[in-house]
Amino acid sequence: MCIILRMDYNINTIILPGNINKEAITQFINRYHKQENGNSTLITANIYNIFTKLGAVCSYMAEEKKIIGVVFSIVLTLNIGKSSYTTYLCIHPEHRGDQHAPKLIESTISFGAKYLGVNHGYYLGTKSRRKGCLIHSWYRILDIDTMWNTGFGMILDEKKAKLKYRIRMPEDTLVEKGLHVESVKDKICLIYWDPSEKELERFNEHLDFYTIYQNDKPAAIFILFPLECIIGRTGKKIKIAMLTYFCSFAGNDNSSLRAVFSTARNAGYPCLYGYAIGDLTGEILTETGCHVTDMNFYLDFYNHPYDRICPESINIPLF
Repeated sequence: MCIILRMDYNINTIILPGNINKEAITQFINRYHKQENGNSTLITANIYNIFTKLGAVCSYMAEEKKIIGVVFSIVLTLNIGKSSYTTYLCIHPEHRGDQHAPKLIESTISFGAKYLGVNHGYYLGTKSRRKGCLIHSWYRILDIDTMWNTGFGMILDEKKAKLKYRIRMPEDTLVEKGLHVESVKDKICLIYWDPSEKELERFNEHLDFYTIYQNDKPAAIFILFPLECIIGRTGKKIKIAMLTYFCSFAGNDNSSLRAVFSTARNAGYPCLYGYAIGDLTGEILTETGCHVTDMNFYLDFYNHPYDRICPESINIPLF
């Protein structure tokens, strides 16, 4: 399924796998998808395959058969309806500032509305175009030596750092791979993930879902998403995990978050990355040894019913 919009360039929107040049798309993103601090987030074959299994949509813009912009979109069901979440937006440096990014996003959402029942969308970026919700990213170091060797940040006092970043599984806590609860609804929040049974099965099958138990009762669920990054100042490649989704049934419970850290470290990740939304408040993150960055990100919603939203009122997957 494909839409081609005829202008001075073509926008092609396709449901993966579709008829698409996978190598050209991934090479383009891996070359130009850089943050302001110089770090790059790559789209690996594994990530591309996960997106394909989730039925993701890809929109790409071409000019004389040369790719100048790409974005991926994943359709999720929120409590306010079906939504198109756009991610891995990448525009060629020579074409930035030409309004290509919003055109790609609009093309993706329009495609979702016509063919997939989508009635709104959301996008996370460093600039807001729709009075978006301001949120901050955070990271938690899990393996100091690995992170030090890649040049990720500066640790001045190694002894104090090792005490600060020490990780232990909380007492009477067990983490099991997979989703072992009937619902992921977080009705405390204004906007939350509300997947159908089929959607939940698909995510549980193709993503690293976990269930946390405390005193033999489900306490929280979370998703770890594999990322591969290049540190700008050293050029070294590193694999880290992103906390794509976290829902605590006990509210602001830092013991569940510490269980997430222990699980990610045991899975071989030296660092965990995420965004401060829902139960992941700045206070809870700081208490558990996370570093909340001063970089501003904006979560923009398209065609949603609310005028003003705070980060604590949102609990949705972010890739």
